[in-house]
Amino acid sequence: MKKLFTLTVLVFAFLVSVTTTANAQRVSNGVYKICLASDPRFVIDLDNSQAECWRNIQLWEWNNTNAQKWYVEDNPGSHSVTIRSMVNRNFVLDLYHSELHNGNNIQLYQDDDTSAQEWKLEPVDGGYIIHSAVRPGHVIDVDHAHFRAGTNIQIWERNGSNAQVWKFVRVY
Repeated sequence: MKKLFTLTVLVFAFLVSVTTTANAQRVSNGVYKICLASDPRFVIDLDNSQAECWRNIQLWEWNNTNAQKWYVEDNPGSHSVTIRSMVNRNFVLDLYHSELHNGNNIQLYQDDDTSAQEWKLEPVDGGYIIHSAVRPGHVIDVDHAHFRAGTNIQIWERNGSNAQVWKFVRVY
């Protein structure tokens, strides 16, 4: 009886630990700036604050405009998120033509409910890796790890570099 009680307590403690860890790592629906974990001055930014199809996504220093604010929306059925522009929430982060070659562009595009517009967040030490739902393992990346204003945001195979780790900082 004592062994059964000990085993039950250990299983319960494990489940509480796993649940607490998972909840701490979840990004809930809300408005965020998405910044580089290694240099939070730099954020994902919508070029020229214009919500239109094929508008480029770039790295820029935080300036508190809607071009740098993103509504993260959970897609519970697919365990992914959609990242909507706060310039116009009908436009979302999109993988150009759903193509997964290294260097393919991340752009803004009108929401068309495809996997090219869904992202899977993997918690890692210090932030998140943002995987394409088209095929996990290809992630949002800063071109050539150049951490300066205007650098392109692209898709790249996961390589563990700082150019692929992001923090979601709730704005409101």
